[in-house]
Amino acid sequence: MPALDKSIKKLRQLAPVLNKTTDDAARVVQEVENLLSKDLGLGIDESVVIHSYNVSKVKEQITSLAYRRVAGKFRIAVVVEECTEFADSNNLAWNEVEVTPWLECPRDMKLTSFPKLPDLLEALVKKAEETAERVAKAQEAVEGLLGEVKS
Repeated sequence: MPALDKSIKKLRQLAPVLNKTTDDAARVVQEVENLLSKDLGLGIDESVVIHSYNVSKVKEQITSLAYRRVAGKFRIAVVVEECTEFADSNNLAWNEVEVTPWLECPRDMKLTSFPKLPDLLEALVKKAEETAERVAKAQEAVEGLLGEVKS
């Protein structure tokens, strides 16, 4: 069976490449996750869309790469949500379908979502900057109130 032999030979060539790529990506995600959660203690959640598709005329499923709490700890995760649009009221209903820590995702999802990691980090930087601005304003208000209380 030459076709079978050819397919098996090709799979023997491809498997190590897929395994190494997935392992390397996992090391990067683990290091980034440790940096964000343990070293920096960054308690800010953010996400970037990996892909979306219409489930029906009024429902869309969105898959995102996120940095958020999962089981009480901040993790890099893949989040699947459904958004339903109510035509009569222009309201949206969001339903979280699945949240999976990236390191526990199937290989195909890891390889699909990994290229979005730089986008997620950029989104986190932007959100951290916005949060720092709000904190600075809040700090001024707190200091003003403390000054009034001490007077």
